[in-house]
Amino acid sequence: SQARLEEAIAQVDKALELDPLSPVFHADLAYLLLGNGQFDRAMQESLLAIEIDPYYWLAHMAQGLVLAYRGMAEEAIAACVKARELNPCVEATAFLAHVYGLVGRREAAESILEEMKELSRSGYLPPFYLGLVYCTLGETDQALEWLERAVEERDPTVSVLKGPLFDVLRADPRYQALLQRLRLAP
Repeated sequence: SQARLEEAIAQVDKALELDPLSPVFHADLAYLLLGNGQFDRAMQESLLAIEIDPYYWLAHMAQGLVLAYRGMAEEAIAACVKARELNPCVEATAFLAHVYGLVGRREAAESILEEMKELSRSGYLPPFYLGLVYCTLGETDQALEWLERAVEERDPTVSVLKGPLFDVLRADPRYQALLQRLRLAP
């Protein structure tokens, strides 16, 4: 809920009072602010995190997401590519695909999705990330199928289902039902 998001922001703000040089807290705050639509402050926090630790990949990813939501395509892609170079994990890969999709580079997003599907055939890949990329590509049925699986597996990442990453699903009753199951619905 909105109240929980604001409470989380307040908690991270308190943590930063105790440890103002924590890149982790600054990046966490950037993600929370992004989810709350506070793009300017999210950008500030991601930049602070990068300034404190230029090798902290999540800070670059947060910056990339904010830039993508602001429509700054090339800068967003560069930040997410940097994040993936620093940590070529599935999360960085999925968010790079998400940003490609957000800025209209569908072929690049689809190419990464193919990589991810290949990975999921040979080992475990958290379904949340496949759901995110399908959502970005506007493939609602596939997105909801993977997100449903993520909820069933109790993937902690699903807590961000309410954020702007999933705006395109907002009107779908199946999405609303998922939020109800997670007690994230208003």
